[in-house]
Amino acid sequence: MNQIPPHSLWIGHAGDGRNPRLLCDLGIEAVVQLATDEPILALPREMMLIRIPIADGGGNSPERMEFAVSTLAHLIRSNCKTLVCCSAGASRSPVESKN
Repeated sequence: MNQIPPHSLWIGHAGDGRNPRLLCDLGIEAVVQLATDEPILALPREMMLIRIPIADGGGNSPERMEFAVSTLAHLIRSNCKTLVCCSAGASRSPVESKN
């Protein structure tokens, strides 16, 4: 899992989303799950889960893509500590780490 400075945003994979202890230790408040083929995450009750299934490649509706990006943008502007995750941690994440 990589933080995207200077934001309270982390990019990770499905395994990161299944690690509630790590999420709580980082103070994560919301998880945006973008993987179509992953089971829905089981998170602590106080943590927000936003699941927007997006498939690799084409075939995603523009409305679904806009919803995913605008939801994530709102969380970033709100300074909400957020993990965005998909199966492998890169293909559907709307930002790219420079590491």
